[in-house]
Amino acid sequence: AVRSGGLLVRRTRGQWERKYGMLGGCEEVVEGIKDACDEIIVGRDDIFYSQKVRQLLSKMRKQKMEESACIIQRRWRHFRLSQVVRICVQGLQTCPPPVPPKREYRVQGGHKIWNAGISRVLYV
Repeated sequence: AVRSGGLLVRRTRGQWERKYGMLGGCEEVVEGIKDACDEIIVGRDDIFYSQKVRQLLSKMRKQKMEESACIIQRRWRHFRLSQVVRICVQGLQTCPPPVPPKREYRVQGGHKIWNAGISRVLYV
């Protein structure tokens, strides 16, 4: 089949659904494409379209896959972060970290001052 001086690609509706089903139903996609170009024919069993329409469909398909990948990655990151937070909170509730021992010295001006003989030490 030839239309507008170019060879048309022929696909069955099953082939269409496997390749471009992510864009939506055949008729919905065709209605959206007709504004850009009219080189597409939808029959009862077959769909005919030009090379220009094939390139447009491939571009739409690639854009849809990239958008979907971004959504999946965003949701996966959120899921992983919530899992890490949940694990950390549960772990701290069941076994809190130990209280560090009291230092036997204090630091003043970058030097250690030992607390020997001092009954009360103020920590700053």
